[in-house]
Amino acid sequence: MDAVYESALVERACGGDERAWAVLFRGHFGPVYSFVLGLVRGRVDDAEEVTQQTFITAAKKLHRFDSERGGFRAWLFGIARNCCRKHVSKRSPVVYDSQTVEAGADRGDEFSHKRLVLETLARLPGHYRTVLEAKYFHKRSVAELAAEMDASERAIESRLTRAREKFKSVYQGLAKEEFCI
Repeated sequence: MDAVYESALVERACGGDERAWAVLFRGHFGPVYSFVLGLVRGRVDDAEEVTQQTFITAAKKLHRFDSERGGFRAWLFGIARNCCRKHVSKRSPVVYDSQTVEAGADRGDEFSHKRLVLETLARLPGHYRTVLEAKYFHKRSVAELAAEMDASERAIESRLTRAREKFKSVYQGLAKEEFCI
């Protein structure tokens, strides 16, 4: 969605225009749902609930959106991430039986790696986390990111390079802690 058009829609939606909000919702529902589904590790019920809460929160806080700080989709992803954290913290702890643990033991390294990746992302500054998630989890091109974040492709490439360097540094630190390397 074009940034100028999107800003106009946000402004109209802030003024109570339900059609403008509907266009924003339809334009961003799919990417937000996909993002949330990844965060909740494929749990469809959780993804639906968190996505719904994301748009409810966004509608209530729409007047706080500042296009100078980034694109609308990035703002929605930030809300989605926070809603997901709240949702996960409210969930009951999962109890595993010995069969479940044994069945998952073979995949322990894979889970450990995924957990480290998610923990690393959580420790990154927001602007790095957002660009990495959009690029690698949501398969956005540099051109798409540039349009969404109202920046040049060169600026996005630089941001990605710095984000990858920071990610590598944080990941290696966490891996050393976890595996006593």
